[in-house]
Amino acid sequence: MVISQQGTSRALGTRFSVRDRGDVADVKVTESNVEVCAKAPPSQTPASACQQLRAGEQTQFGQHRVQTPQNISTAFISDWPQQQLIVDDQPLVTVLEELSRYHSGHIRIDRDSLAA
Repeated sequence: MVISQQGTSRALGTRFSVRDRGDVADVKVTESNVEVCAKAPPSQTPASACQQLRAGEQTQFGQHRVQTPQNISTAFISDWPQQQLIVDDQPLVTVLEELSRYHSGHIRIDRDSLAA
């Protein structure tokens, strides 16, 4: 189980990732199922407080609501056990920012030069 400030993501015999973005978190399921629950107040309806995701689905959630699951975006697909990040039609700056999350050193980016 991954517990974040927004709520919980519970593995149901699966492979998945959670990325905390501050006010919201992203969950992507690549194998089996995951139940995602927001830290909803007791008056919150169960349908929006928890969602079950299947392989190939993703969602975003905050402390009070879990968004309806969607198909995983193919813009970024990470397969870290195979040491791969598969990128499709993304700006180089975005790719370098994603890589910098996993790199222990420094990646210097000249955003103005790379903007085009």
